[in-house]
Amino acid sequence: IDDKSPEEIRREFIANYLAGFASIKFTSNERIPFAYRKIIASEVNRLIGLEVVDENQNEIFVQDFFSTENLSIEQTVKRAYAITMNMYQDLIEALEKNDAKIAQGVTDQDDEVDRVFFLVLRQIGIVLENASFLKKLSLKSTDCISYTRLITSIERTADNLAKQAAEAKTAPKTRKEITNLNKQALANYSLAVKACFSTDKKQANQLLEEIKTLTRECEKMKANTTSHEVNLIDKIASISEHSAEIAEIAI
Repeated sequence: IDDKSPEEIRREFIANYLAGFASIKFTSNERIPFAYRKIIASEVNRLIGLEVVDENQNEIFVQDFFSTENLSIEQTVKRAYAITMNMYQDLIEALEKNDAKIAQGVTDQDDEVDRVFFLVLRQIGIVLENASFLKKLSLKSTDCISYTRLITSIERTADNLAKQAAEAKTAPKTRKEITNLNKQALANYSLAVKACFSTDKKQANQLLEEIKTLTRECEKMKANTTSHEVNLIDKIASISEHSAEIAEIAI
């Protein structure tokens, strides 16, 4: 890690994790600075399956304990989806009650979605590197592409929920009309993911039309409103875009 910035170390760490390496060793010709150790420890906590198993002044050895025995990309993606559904329901409650504590809980859950997001990408990398896993899981390489698109849209949805929650923590009570937009966006998001897993093309096509209608409603409501509410509406529109992306995967 000599002559590398903390950000370079972080990027290389994540890249090696996603590449599926079972162990990652950090070495330095001198004592590893505390700031660097802190970054490595932070990423170990953020990336599922990793633990620091040995370290000294010049080395840190990280081992992956995630078992591929029961590897299931679908179940892991569904885990991320379940977290985002909880986030959305909590966000709506936070907006209705103007409750900063509930809003903070939404923000905290975003970190867990990030952890699952990286795990899914790692699993996909492992599967694509080993044809026996594709066969075992009854997957094609095109399925892995679809899962990558799906988990990316889910992760970006979580980001937009966290951004709304950040607005909710500091802003005045939100109008009921905007909360209703969120409720419709939540319903569309849920139906999109379900259509994706069931490959229901008919439902996906119908949903795309409903999302277009909601997007138009968002644009209309942005007129004559506060900057806080515009920020919320923009995030609802972004979530709708990601729901449309998910519906398109089903088609």
